[in-house]
Amino acid sequence: MQTLNISLFILQNFNHLNDRQAPLILLDLNQEKLELYNFEWPSLPHIVISFAMLASLRIFLKIALPILVLGGFVLAGKHLLNSAPEQEKRQKPKQYSSVEVIDVRPQQYQTRINSSGTIEPSTQSQLVAEIAGTIKAVSPKLFVGSFVSKGDVLLEIDDTDYKQSITIIKAELAQAQLALEIGDAEREQFLRDRKVMGITKKPTALALGVPQRKSNLAGLEAAKARLAQARTKLKRTKVLAPYNGYIAEKQADVGQYVNVGSALATLYASNAAQVRLPLSAKQQTAINLTARLVGQQATGLPATISTNNSTSTWPAIITHAEGSIDPQSLQQYVVAQIDNPFTASEGRPALQIGQFIDAQIEGKSLNNVLVIPRTSLVNGQSIQVVDKDNQISNRDLNAIWVDNDNLVTQDGIQAGERLVKTPLPFASDGMQVRIAGEKVAKKMSNEDASANRMRELTNSLPTEQQAKFKALDKQQQQDVLQMSADQRSAFFSTL
Repeated sequence: MQTLNISLFILQNFNHLNDRQAPLILLDLNQEKLELYNFEWPSLPHIVISFAMLASLRIFLKIALPILVLGGFVLAGKHLLNSAPEQEKRQKPKQYSSVEVIDVRPQQYQTRINSSGTIEPSTQSQLVAEIAGTIKAVSPKLFVGSFVSKGDVLLEIDDTDYKQSITIIKAELAQAQLALEIGDAEREQFLRDRKVMGITKKPTALALGVPQRKSNLAGLEAAKARLAQARTKLKRTKVLAPYNGYIAEKQADVGQYVNVGSALATLYASNAAQVRLPLSAKQQTAINLTARLVGQQATGLPATISTNNSTSTWPAIITHAEGSIDPQSLQQYVVAQIDNPFTASEGRPALQIGQFIDAQIEGKSLNNVLVIPRTSLVNGQSIQVVDKDNQISNRDLNAIWVDNDNLVTQDGIQAGERLVKTPLPFASDGMQVRIAGEKVAKKMSNEDASANRMRELTNSLPTEQQAKFKALDKQQQQDVLQMSADQRSAFFSTL
């Protein structure tokens, strides 16, 4: 009888055995049964485990048995996973960056020159005293910022002395007139006396009183002139506004004694204002500002004035160019005139003297050019275009005109290409993109629907047909997908 090499003692009380006998369970491999034997220790032909060793073996079995059971479950689960039908892997569609594009075509572009300056009066005057005297009255309109009309009395100088001067001169005039009349009467009496006396000899000029008459006549004219001058001085005691305008400065007041030439007030005309606008050399060429226009009327150059604190604009006209170039900035100034700028009208606020403004001057028209928005530029001088295959291409531009909004060029975009509205950072040539707004989403959804139908068909097939279906190439699978249920059954029966 063949037995296991290791025999196990049964742990129980065997009081009837002596210390040299022990019960031994032997497994008969041939008869597949256990038998209990009593053996003397010297006659035991097998390796026997003692009772002390048997306790250690029991501990080992408590640890090893759960591990063996767990290992069995792992092997069973792995076998189930390997025998399960293979799931079809869904390939994710490629994701491309989306860009907005615009079509750029050759067109005509009206250049506009941007400049800035401050509002200045087109006409400004300083009122001075033309006579000497004490100011006796000041108009209530005479304060800074006040509007005055042409002919308004702004100040009055004491006119007492000038009225008295007129009275004196009138008397002098009367005396000169009387002297002339007396001289004429004496000349007529002299001629009558000569006739009565029969004197035929021609009298001299002095005898006729010719020089005396000339002297009297000159005295009369001088008196008339002095009277006119006195009246003028009297008139000048009232200082009048020379035109409609605004008071810029008040320099005299009641009780103040002024001499001829003393400053009284400063005002500027309300009908127009002007702005000196600096232009660079390139800007000058854009508006054909040649030497022949310097100091002359530069007609046909409209401009638009705007401010930072208002959305309103004011029309203006470039009236002339100044005849010199600033030696520091190397810029030339042109002068723009704005009509009626100090009165709010048509929803526009009034402009103020000294106010900073921006100006835009219409320049040359450029023909057959490409206009690129500056927001589409990369590093200020390059663009990104998309070709017919939706691939990015980076281009450098040669600008012929640049302003605040656009860059103008004559090349850089070819037929069939589109300009990327908002450039992609770090986009390389040949990079594939998706055009925003194109019907790509619908195409992708159809692909997803086809994949879903393919997956549903695979799961609905019997296990043996699933394996055959997966063995087909993609085109054959698509053909099967289009078949009816009966056609699919017939098809799989032939495989």
